Amino acid sequence: DKKRNVVKRIRNIKQLDKQLFKTEGFDVTGGMKHKVEQALLLAERKIKIYITNGNKKGGLISVVLNKDFKGTIIE
Repeated sequence: DKKRNVVKRIRNIKQLDKQLFKTEGFDVTGGMKHKVEQALLLAERKIKIYITNGNKKGGLISVVLNKDFKGTIIE
């Protein structure tokens, strides 16, 4: 979010503008806003999306095991 805290859950596009900020510099992937917008389209089809930092130890395994997940869930 604007205070650099992890947004735990996003359920709709209205939350997006309130909680995400523009990334600094140039991001060829479209930035987090674009990723979350695309994830919300999948969420409309009842697909739950998890965003986590894959560089942090245990980040990906916490999603797979559904244990102590640190990141954002989009549903």
